[in-house]
Amino acid sequence: ILVNRSSIEDKKEKLEQLQNAGAEAMYYSADVCNAEEMRQAVQAGKARFGHIDGVIHAAGIEGEGSILEKEIEEYLKTLGPKVQGTLALEEALQGEHLDFICYFSSSSAIIGDFGNCDYAVGNRFLMSYGAYRNSRYKGKTVVVNWPLWESEGMGFADEQSSRMYLKSSGQRLLESTEGTEVFEAILRQKHTQWLVMTGNRERVYKFLGLSEETRAKTEVKRAALPPGKGRRAEMSGWNIKQCVIWELK
Repeated sequence: ILVNRSSIEDKKEKLEQLQNAGAEAMYYSADVCNAEEMRQAVQAGKARFGHIDGVIHAAGIEGEGSILEKEIEEYLKTLGPKVQGTLALEEALQGEHLDFICYFSSSSAIIGDFGNCDYAVGNRFLMSYGAYRNSRYKGKTVVVNWPLWESEGMGFADEQSSRMYLKSSGQRLLESTEGTEVFEAILRQKHTQWLVMTGNRERVYKFLGLSEETRAKTEVKRAALPPGKGRRAEMSGWNIKQCVIWELK
C-alpha cells in the first residue's frame, strides 16, 4: 500500500514496474500530516488486503538553506512529515496489531545537516519517538538513520554538496541492494535504533569520533545504566531541566 501526496497519474509508471515484477500494489493519495486522510488510507488498504502487517514511514522534505536565513514557516514545513506526520500516522493506526513499524530517519540526526537544522531536528524526533513507542506498544518499532542512497531518498540540494560531504566523511553512496539487505537484517535484530554508514571504515570511525576502544567503553556505559533509566551515563545525578538543556544544545 503506497501512500503519497501525488496523484496516481504521477505514479502509474512506478506501479506498473512493481506489478510487472510480481507485486500486488495499490496506491492511495494522502498527506501523511493529515490524520483523517491517513485513517482513510489505512481503511482502504485493509479493504483491499484484509489486514496490515507492517508500516514504513519514509516521508520527508529536504531541508534547504541555513537556519540563520530561513523563515519559521519553511522550518516548520520541513519538520511536518517527520513530526506531525508521525503522530498522524500513529493516530490512524490505533487498534492495528502490527508486526513492525519502521521510521526512516537520517544520519543527519546524529552528525548534523550542515546548518539546515530543520532536517536534522525532524529526524532526531523520529529517534526519540521510536524509543518512546517501543516502550508503549506491542510489535517491533525500528528507527534507521540512513546515509545517502545511490538511487533514492533524500540528499543535498546540489550534487557538489553531496560529493563534498561524502569525501569529508569517508563515505560512499549506499547501493539499493545493500540497503535492502541491511533493512532485512535490522528487522531481525532486537535494538530500536540503527545508524547505517558505508565507505572506508577507518575514516568513517574517525569522522564519527569513534574508535574500537571508544565503542567498547560506550557499550559498558550503556550496560551500566539502571533499569528504566534512559539517560546517558554522563547525565547521572542531573535533574530534568539540566538534561533537556544539554539535549537541546
